Amino acid sequence: MPFVALLGLVLLAQPIEWSVDDRRTLVWGGHPYVPVGARIKGDPAEILVANQAGVKDVIVELPANGSGWAEAFATLEQAGMRYIVAIGSLAPMSQGFAVEPQSYRVAKLDPVRDFSVPLPGARFALAVVASARDGAVVNVQRVQPENDRLVFTARAAAFDSSLYLFPNTISLSLPSYWEGLDAHRDELLRSLASIKPGPGFRGLLNPMGRLMGMGSAAGPFVPDSDLFRLEFARYLEQKYRSPQTCMRAWSMSSAEITGFRHLARMVPLWRNQKGPRVFWDTGTDKTVPCEPRNSAFWSDVEQVVAEAETRRYARLVQAVQSVARVPVLQEWAGYASAYELKGSSLTGLGVAAGGDSPLALAQSAGAAVGTAFRWNGPCWIVGSNLTLPKRGDGALSVGDYVQELGSMGMRGWFFRTTDPKALAEIAQEANARALGGIESVQPKPLFYPLNAANPAHTMRLPNGWWWLPAPASGNRLDFGSSVQGYRYSEPGRSFTALWSAGESRRLRLRMANTKGVQVQAVDGSEPNPRIVKGGLEVTLTNAPLLVLGTEEVPVPDSAVEETVKAFDAFLALAERTRADMTEERFFFKDGVNAMERNPFGGYEVLRTQLQRASRRLSGYVWLEAENLRSTNFSEVRAEPSASARSALVLVSPLALDVDNFYVESGLNLAPSGELEVWVAARIEPKARKLVRFRVNDQTLRIVGDPVSEYGAGFAWYRFGETRLKDSQNTVRLEVEPAEGLDLAVDLIALVRPGFRPNATQPPLGPVG
Repeated sequence: MPFVALLGLVLLAQPIEWSVDDRRTLVWGGHPYVPVGARIKGDPAEILVANQAGVKDVIVELPANGSGWAEAFATLEQAGMRYIVAIGSLAPMSQGFAVEPQSYRVAKLDPVRDFSVPLPGARFALAVVASARDGAVVNVQRVQPENDRLVFTARAAAFDSSLYLFPNTISLSLPSYWEGLDAHRDELLRSLASIKPGPGFRGLLNPMGRLMGMGSAAGPFVPDSDLFRLEFARYLEQKYRSPQTCMRAWSMSSAEITGFRHLARMVPLWRNQKGPRVFWDTGTDKTVPCEPRNSAFWSDVEQVVAEAETRRYARLVQAVQSVARVPVLQEWAGYASAYELKGSSLTGLGVAAGGDSPLALAQSAGAAVGTAFRWNGPCWIVGSNLTLPKRGDGALSVGDYVQELGSMGMRGWFFRTTDPKALAEIAQEANARALGGIESVQPKPLFYPLNAANPAHTMRLPNGWWWLPAPASGNRLDFGSSVQGYRYSEPGRSFTALWSAGESRRLRLRMANTKGVQVQAVDGSEPNPRIVKGGLEVTLTNAPLLVLGTEEVPVPDSAVEETVKAFDAFLALAERTRADMTEERFFFKDGVNAMERNPFGGYEVLRTQLQRASRRLSGYVWLEAENLRSTNFSEVRAEPSASARSALVLVSPLALDVDNFYVESGLNLAPSGELEVWVAARIEPKARKLVRFRVNDQTLRIVGDPVSEYGAGFAWYRFGETRLKDSQNTVRLEVEPAEGLDLAVDLIALVRPGFRPNATQPPLGPVG
C-alpha cells in the first residue's frame, strides 16, 4: 500500500492531549505521567505476571509487522495498564561493501594459498591481491559463499603481495535509510492503523526497530542500494556540476565514466591510505587507479549518509506520530545526527543503564542524558532499559535507581525483569512515587568534552549540577598535581573549567587580557574575582570554577611554580650526572619569557621541556605506540583523547592469518634495576586474555583490573615486573589472532615500582 494512502487510514479515535513541560515531564491529559514500571515482552503471560505483582506501567516489546499486537493490547487494556510499545524486531540494516583493507588482509601472501573463511550473511566478497609496496592490483575475483564460508585460492605474483577482502554484507551499525526504511515504515504504519492500541497507549519506542548503533556515517562502509546511489548521484551533480570535476576531486580519471550515475557505483578499495590504490566499478568489476591521499570520495559518502540519517529518520518519526498521536522516543544508540541535532522530531530519548553503585549507574546513563540536555526544547528522558544489579548486601534498589537517575533529569523508569520479587519492588516504588516530588528536581548540566574523561567524570556535583559528557571540542588540561581542568568549546558556548585537587585555595590565574572575563563557581560559593597584575585572582575549591567570556586559557600560578621547581630539580640532577640539558634549558627559558604575552602558550612550552627532561633523567621508558614502526597492527588512527591525539589500532573481524599481531621496539639506552610494565590501551574484556607483553625472552600477562580510565575507553593495564639487559633490549606487545578483535594501544611504559597512572600524564619526579 502506498505511503500516502497509509496516512489516510483511520487514526486513533479522540487522541488525548499531551506535551512535555519545561521540567522534562510528560503531561498526559493535563496530569504528569511519571511511570515506574517494567520492560517485558508483549506476551500476554508476561503481562499478567507483571499485573499480578501490582505493576501498572510497562514497556512491551512487539514486532513491527503487528504479530501479537491484538492479543497484547487486549490483555493490557483489560488489566487497566499503561504501556509504551517498543518495536523489538531488528531494524532494517544496510547491505553494502565493508571497505576495511587494514582489517580484512593477509600480508606477505604465499605464492598459492587456499582459504576457507567464515563470513555469515555475505552475498559475496571481492578478493584482491595487490603489491604491498605500491598498491598495484595483481588480480581481482568475486568469491561466492558456500554454506556461509568463502572458499577460494589466492595467487600472488611476488612475496611482497597482500590479500585484501571486501565483503558485500549487512552492516551491524548503519541502518538502511533507503529501501529498507521505506518497507519498514509502511509495515509499521499499517500495523498501527489496523491494530489500534487502546486508551492505555502512552508512546512508541524505537520506531526503526532494534538497533546495534546509530551515527555511523563516518564508518568504512558503502551502501549497495539503488536509492542510495540515486541520492549520491544527485549530491555529486549538485556539488561538482560535471563528472570531470568530480573525478579530479576524487583523484581519478577514466574515459569510460559516463556520468554521475556511473560515478555513484564506484567503490574505493582503500581507506585512510591503506589498501589498493584503485576504485572498483561494481558494474563491470574493472578497477581505476587513483591517489587516495587527495581524494574527497569518503567525505562525499559520509555527507550523503549523514543527511539521509537526519532527513529520512525525521520523516519516519513524523509519519508515526501522525498515525499514533502519542510520544515517539528513540533509545540512545551512540552519538547520532537523528537526535543530536537541535531540531529532532522525537519527543524524548530512552536510556539503557545499570550499575552496582550510584557512580557506575550515573556513568552508564551519562552520554544519553547529556544528549537530551542539549536539545533546543524539553526532552522526555525515560530509563527504557534499566538493569538491576544482583541481589546482595549494599545492592542498589529500585528506589535508589529512581532517586539517582531522577536527579539527573529522568522522568520514567522501566526495569527489564520478570522476577516476581523485583516486580513487587517496582510496584511498591510506583505507589510511593504516585505522590509526586521527583519531577520538581531540576538538574543543571555542566558538559565536559569526551576527550576530558579523567579528570572529569559523569557524576553529581554540588548545588544541583551534573557533569555530563558531550561530543564537543576541547581536552583535559595539564596543570600539575594541585589544579585540574579542561577546555570546552561548541558553537555558542565555550569555557575553561578549573578546580582544586585538594583544599580550597586563593591563587592567580595568569591571563594576557581579563577584559570581559566572567567566573562562575558551580558549588554556589563566591570566588571573589579580583583583577591583579598579569591576570585574575580567584578562590578555587574542589568543585569546578567556570571561566567564561574569553577564548584564552587561564594558567594557575601553582602550575607554573610546580613546573619551574620540578625543572630546577632536573637541572640539579643533570649537573650531578653530567647530563647535557642545554637544549631543554634554552627552550624552557623561552617559555618563561613568552608567558607575559601568551601565558598558556608559554606554559605549554614549559611542560613540554619538563617532560623531555623527565624522560631523559628519570630512568623510565615511555613509548607512544603510534610512533613505533615495527608492527602489523591495522593502522594509526586519530584519537583526540589519547596521548598525542592518536593511537595504534588493531581491528580484525576475521582470523585470516595464524601469525600474532604485534608492535615492537628496540631499546638502546635502557634504565637499570626493577621496572614495572604498563600499557595504556582500549581492550575489551574478552580480548584481555589474548594480550601478552614480551621483554626479551620474558613473557608477561595482564595483572589485575584496568586503572585510571580516561578518554574514549582507554585505561592502564599492568603486566608485572621485569629487568632490562645492559645491552640491546626488545619489548613487544602481542595479540593472538581471533575473530572480532577491536583494540587500540596508546602508550607503553616501563617505570619504577610505585608508578600511579594518571591518564596520559608521564611520571615527572626526578627519581621516576
